[in-house]
Amino acid sequence: MFETRARAAMGRVGKFTVGEHRLETPLILPVINPNSDLIPAKEIGEIGFKAVITNSYIICRNEGLREEALSKGVHRLIGFDGAVMTDSGSYQLSRYGEVEITPDEIVEFQEAIGSDIGVILDIPTPPEVSRARAERELAETLTRAKAAVPLRKKMLLAGTVQGSTHLDLREESAREMAKLDFDLYPIGGVVPLMESYRFADLVRVILHSKKYI
Repeated sequence: MFETRARAAMGRVGKFTVGEHRLETPLILPVINPNSDLIPAKEIGEIGFKAVITNSYIICRNEGLREEALSKGVHRLIGFDGAVMTDSGSYQLSRYGEVEITPDEIVEFQEAIGSDIGVILDIPTPPEVSRARAERELAETLTRAKAAVPLRKKMLLAGTVQGSTHLDLREESAREMAKLDFDLYPIGGVVPLMESYRFADLVRVILHSKKYI
């Protein structure tokens, strides 16, 4: 349950509980690459970060990492005692066009390694694609979302809002996701907008998603 402490327009500041961890927003989650300890997660925690995000797909595809995560848990694997969120492989899907795991399998794997917050394997539709493609990929994301909810046991589960830059599809995605029993609702597919400094489009996507969640 999110405890709102202050509001300003459509923004809010508050606290929420993730397992044993009490987190406050706004919250930044540094990304931990499970294949590299350039900056160890322990040092990130010592700096003051209360939560991090790592990639469960990378862990699952590496036999050594997979076995260690399954036996010790993802917290011990990366060396972080705060809250750990795991991504599902959607970034790899957007970059390479495919992933070698099913949507159900990656949700179950995130649960098995003790993720505090797991994410469904949504389809990250990029900006400016055709409406037909955006509709098709959104329909698949919603199908995966509905199948993922019953698989979650202890971890919180995030259902990602998609729809490309088609604002009415963003609204549809948000409405349909809000009907499902998710704990968090990330707004996906926005990295290309940030990388190309399209901040006006980014704000529009956020606003049209946010008002239905």
